[in-house]
Parts: sequence; C-alpha cells; structure tokens
Amino acid sequence: DYRRGRDEANICKGYYFHDTVGPYLGGNYMEKRVPQKHIADTEQLYLDDIRDMCRENGITLILYSAPSPKNWNIAKHQAVEDYAKKNGLAYIDMNMPQKGLHMDWSEDTYDHGDHMNYMGAHKTTVFMGKYMHEKLQLPDRRGQSEYAEWNRKLPVYESYVRAGRQ
Repeated sequence: DYRRGRDEANICKGYYFHDTVGPYLGGNYMEKRVPQKHIADTEQLYLDDIRDMCRENGITLILYSAPSPKNWNIAKHQAVEDYAKKNGLAYIDMNMPQKGLHMDWSEDTYDHGDHMNYMGAHKTTVFMGKYMHEKLQLPDRRGQSEYAEWNRKLPVYESYVRAGRQ
C-alpha cells in the first residue's frame, strides 16, 4: 500500500499521514499530580552524551516534548525541565500552554491522544518552525539551489495531503 510504504515516508519525511480523528477525552492531563520523576540512568547517560556532542560541535540543543496526553504528565515535564535548567538548555513542552500553539484534543489526534493526526502535526511543525526561526535566526531555505530536492518534492507532498484529506 503506497500510503504505508517507503514512498510515503520519503514524501512525508518520516511522518505517516493520518487525517482521521480519534479525540482525546481525558481532560487536562498536565494538572494531574503524580510523584516526581527522574530521568532514568541509561537515558541520562545518552542525554549527557548528546548534550556534550552538541556543545563540542557548536550545536544548539533544544529539548522538547511532543504533545501526547497518553504518554506525558507533569512529573515527566518537571524531570526534563530540571535537566534543562541544570544544563542551561532551552526546553519546549508542547503539552504545556504555548503561545501560538492551539492544540485541540477533540480533533488533533487520530488515536485518542497518543499521536497527532495531520492537523496536530501541522500545528506543531509550524510552531517549531517559527520558534527556530525567531529564537535561533534559522534562515528560510526555500528557493535555494542546495535545497532543490525539497522544492521538487513539495508539490508531490501537497498533492498527497490533498488526496488523503478528501
């Protein structure tokens, strides 16, 4: 099936397109108090390695949490936030209110809050693009010859999305 094959992953850059809606109905998942979490030792080692590699290579590391009521909570947020503060890193948690990110769990997920559908993915992509452009001054590369492959694939992607949303 084309929609689930290698071509789709290539067109969508790894995202599997979903335009169906399976709403999350569980309420405000970030207000439910749970015991403080800590980043597990193995994950801490990997995170430290990534942090160090980024510093050694002059790369700005930004920690972020994708919106996911099924997999995220305030305790996990606090653990990552603590790590970010301790290490002088930016942290964006899209599960917390963010100016400009208007997630609507009644329509932005296809599997009741585990993953985002096209609308939710589009919202988070636009949000992160604006953030990186404004905070990191990342330039817009559209139209530049070095990115010609992206420009050639954009109409294919747009056609794919239109066909999927009909």
